[in-house]
Amino acid sequence: MQAQKIIEKKGYKVVLGKHLENKSCYFAASDKQRATELQKALDNPKIKAIFFARGGYGSVRIIDLLDFKKFQKSPKWLVGFSDITLFHLHLHTLGIQSIHGPMPNSFKQTPKKALDHLFALLGGGATALQVKKHTSIPKKITQYPILGGNLSIICSALGSKSMPSFKNKVLFIEEVSEYIYAIDRMLIMLDRAGVFKGLKGVLVGTFTEVKDTRPKFGKSVEQLIKERFKPYKIPVVFGLKSGHVKGNYGFLMG
Repeated sequence: MQAQKIIEKKGYKVVLGKHLENKSCYFAASDKQRATELQKALDNPKIKAIFFARGGYGSVRIIDLLDFKKFQKSPKWLVGFSDITLFHLHLHTLGIQSIHGPMPNSFKQTPKKALDHLFALLGGGATALQVKKHTSIPKKITQYPILGGNLSIICSALGSKSMPSFKNKVLFIEEVSEYIYAIDRMLIMLDRAGVFKGLKGVLVGTFTEVKDTRPKFGKSVEQLIKERFKPYKIPVVFGLKSGHVKGNYGFLMG
């Protein structure tokens, strides 16, 4: 397994999950089996970080089967993106940071620079990411926690105990293979739910393989985002290479 070799070359010892290469319908194993395996990793004091092998779908099926009490007393890094957004959100309700970044199934396609950046984060190094496009940025810069992830997964957390408050946060969003009208609907859904009230800014990652309808929707994703957040008069930053993209750069959630 190439990802295992990459991690080991960085000086880490890898413990593989029992059901990692199994298949049970759409999943690697049953919900109970996957939750039990993750619970053991969360509770094991020798495990210092957990890489989710891939995203896809399934986090929402097991999140309520997990007990985070031991994990809260001895936290460890949880690393992933896409469907793993639910874990990022849930951990923030517990006051614990996590890493939004590439997962082992995509290590082979991830440039060395992005992987080096990921392991710098894992080792406690503070590394910066650059963006090239933004709306007005205030002269006085203040630091706020970044929180969010995949747009559709954020919507799936609405009304649940995994949905944290976004007040005084910078919202990060990214998406893949969605229609423009669906993206518009999800933004409206979050807006109507009051998620955007109190936001200090928006950080926009990659919106990959965006699809359009016939007749065409008539607006780009960037236009939709700008219009949706204009009433809030907060900075909206575009161009972060993070999400469903080859050069998926990691950063700290929370």
